[in-house]
Amino acid sequence: MQTNLLDFLEDAFLKVPDKIAVKDEYSEVTYSQFIESAKRIGTVVSNHVEPTNPVVIITNRSVMTQIAFFGVLYAACYFIPLDAGLPIERIQTIINSVQPSLILFIDENSNLLDTLVFSGSIVNISEITNVSIDVEELSGRRKKTIDLDPACIMFTSGSTGLPKGVVLSHRSVLNRSVSFSNTLGLLETDVLGITKPIDNASSFKDLCSVLYKTASLVIASPRVFFNPVDFANFVWLYKINFLCLSGNTISFYAKSKSFEDAEFRGLRLVSAGGTVVSKEDFAVWQKKIPQATFVYRYGLTESGSCMNYTITNPNDGKNSFPLGKPYLNVEVLLLDENNMAVEKGEIGEICIRSASLPIGYYKNYELTQEKFVYIDFDNHYYDRIYRTGDLGSINEDGNYIFHGRKDRMVKYMGYGVELDEIELVVRTMPEINDCRCLYNSQEDRLYLFYLGDTSYSKVRQYMRSKLPTYMIPSKIIKLDSIPMINGIKVDYKELEKMMFAKNVESS
Repeated sequence: MQTNLLDFLEDAFLKVPDKIAVKDEYSEVTYSQFIESAKRIGTVVSNHVEPTNPVVIITNRSVMTQIAFFGVLYAACYFIPLDAGLPIERIQTIINSVQPSLILFIDENSNLLDTLVFSGSIVNISEITNVSIDVEELSGRRKKTIDLDPACIMFTSGSTGLPKGVVLSHRSVLNRSVSFSNTLGLLETDVLGITKPIDNASSFKDLCSVLYKTASLVIASPRVFFNPVDFANFVWLYKINFLCLSGNTISFYAKSKSFEDAEFRGLRLVSAGGTVVSKEDFAVWQKKIPQATFVYRYGLTESGSCMNYTITNPNDGKNSFPLGKPYLNVEVLLLDENNMAVEKGEIGEICIRSASLPIGYYKNYELTQEKFVYIDFDNHYYDRIYRTGDLGSINEDGNYIFHGRKDRMVKYMGYGVELDEIELVVRTMPEINDCRCLYNSQEDRLYLFYLGDTSYSKVRQYMRSKLPTYMIPSKIIKLDSIPMINGIKVDYKELEKMMFAKNVESS
């Protein structure tokens, strides 16, 4: 029985030690090399950090990053992956919250570390090559680890203006990986290509899924990813046949003129999720790659991918695709405000019951209690569910249909983005008097309306210093006043009219 994520790696090593496990543009490692390097990193980590403590990893997308994740796990600790491209202020905020005693980095990010306030140890994982593996220490730590111990914390957008950390246990990621692999049919012969940043929970799940199935993982860098032709050539060069993309990527490529010149050969399956994708955009992809199966995934950082829908006909006449049906070992419930199941055909909040659920939110007991609740199942027992905040219903085919959000979090560019967080950050700009952020689902864009004596470009520049790229609105509109209802409540319907107006002046 697999109770630790290290079981995935070690089982794969025993089966196919000489098979390529992970590769990027510059390097590749076999399962044998992967496990040896991970143990070396684990030995170094164990010299600095006690078991069940956090280790921050500041890197870019690379083979060594994936190895570092498992190195931390070998030390019976848990990791917090931070993309080196994040704003310094956001990285510093997370470090201040976690208070790690060790930061791991790769040498090209050394200048970034000079700007951080940190008094603990800093280790360049690129230099850990000749360390002797402390088998006894790692083994002793391993024996004390159980599947409920944390494996990693993934920080996402928070409505308070601060990032919120989702704490994933070994059990959470184990179940996500097994459910994903078996539901979508990942094979030992597959080469899985990923494009997601390292601080995306789905990215780590993809790695673990590959280890579970003894497949191979290929990491695409932004350098090739942002050009459809380059990316198509990359897919063919590295023999990728299974792609995991964000819904935003599907839409971006479908609307790109250069996509017409891209030749995607050898693909058997394309999986996309994170944001709602129009049937027109999927139709462009399916016409381009008729031999591939297209699967739309639904899930959040807190739940993992938990439903999917196989797209057989993009031109089926519907406005959007269903979310699909639950993964293996996942139960989806539609509940009202009193945690009672809604009637068939009615809309309710999508709630998830699964071993994939995280431990909760890091250092946020109140939010954990709000989102992860125990409900009574037919007066026999209580079990824990996650209230997603998404609204849904079930159609006549048994597929779940998405009906929008209950709150102000939206899915954009593969991330859950809190519109309130963007507003809170923009309001810290001295020249800003007030602002409101909205999501235009038709255009898949974020809009920012603001009051203040400053230019669009300065507002955008300020946001770039404070927020990740995916949280920066593409449309910025200056107003003379924020529309209100009775002078008390913001008139969001009026703002929506401005958002959809074609003659509104914006950046």
